[in-house]
Amino acid sequence: MSSKSEMPLNAEHTWRAREACKIFVAGRGAVRFEYPALWTVEPGETGVRFHDAPPPDDDHRLEVSYMHIPTTAGDPTPAELIDAVTADTGGAERGPIMRVNRGDLALAWVELRFIDGGSQRSARSRTCIASRGSVRCVITFDFWEDDAASCEETWAIVIGSLRLDEPIDNPSAGPIDG
Repeated sequence: MSSKSEMPLNAEHTWRAREACKIFVAGRGAVRFEYPALWTVEPGETGVRFHDAPPPDDDHRLEVSYMHIPTTAGDPTPAELIDAVTADTGGAERGPIMRVNRGDLALAWVELRFIDGGSQRSARSRTCIASRGSVRCVITFDFWEDDAASCEETWAIVIGSLRLDEPIDNPSAGPIDG
């Protein structure tokens, strides 16, 4: 995930986002969700990063990565994976694991609260693992404690609009489901 491209849309496209949002699509539909339209997007080392302002002036950072992994019986659930990867919080306070199932999309997320070592400010970090078909997705969202109320809406938009493993045949036309 080291490059970014934008495509022109045809006149009859079916892409629809809620007001003040844009739609992010990776892997021709492997991952899709809405995010705030004013945020900047850039390729990261292991995924794609979204910032509320261009770095280093950003206060909110969301990052997404995904992989295609064949599923087998007995694979851990997203909740089991979240529990395992956040078991050692390094002194951060871990909130409850939140589970969401929408049809065959399963996701789980947890929030950590801690003091940022560099700024000595209270911060939060959310980690979500989602699974559908052969796609596994990890989303992280870092923000300051002071911004928690506004970030709640952003998180709800991203998680509420998250779609995995729904191929887009023609990106310039949009998804079949509109």
